[in-house]
Amino acid sequence: MKCDGLPLLAWPAICVLDRFLEHQMNVFEWGSGGSTVFLARRVAHLTSIEHDPVWFQKTKKSLERNALRCNLLLRPPIQTDPPYSGDDKSTVKLYKGLSFHNYVGAIDCAPDESFHAIIVDGRARKPCLKHACPKLVKGGLLVLDNADRGEYKDGMTMIEWPVTVFESSLPYHPLDVKVTTAIWKKP
Repeated sequence: MKCDGLPLLAWPAICVLDRFLEHQMNVFEWGSGGSTVFLARRVAHLTSIEHDPVWFQKTKKSLERNALRCNLLLRPPIQTDPPYSGDDKSTVKLYKGLSFHNYVGAIDCAPDESFHAIIVDGRARKPCLKHACPKLVKGGLLVLDNADRGEYKDGMTMIEWPVTVFESSLPYHPLDVKVTTAIWKKP
């Protein structure tokens, strides 16, 4: 798997981000990888939250190899007893019963309206969207990858801001592999 250079988003969404991002901006993302390198090259401050220790190390090495700075934080899911049934959970069966509360809540310590863009491309995406909204500046972008997935439908409808949905091929994949990325602009 690649971890250098480009996010695994729809190509038009990558273009929107490339035009929008400026060197003085503050950005937050859930789910690290190629997007982390892409964002770190373009903004003043990036915070990236990762749940997987192996992927965390790959991203860390990629940032070091490219001499990029990022506040890369590991927030793995937590086993609870009884199994976790709260809102901050992943829809992936592998993580059934695990709490992503620390992962989702990693943004909560930031002041409201402190990020110019927030990318949601990791675990527990619906609760991440909910936590992201107050943290975004007016005119900022909120990005949800794989927006067409059924488990994110409620997340798509809970945000009442102008949204553009892109469907296209994505980097590092055959042209017939499509992805859907939604981008909201906070009024």
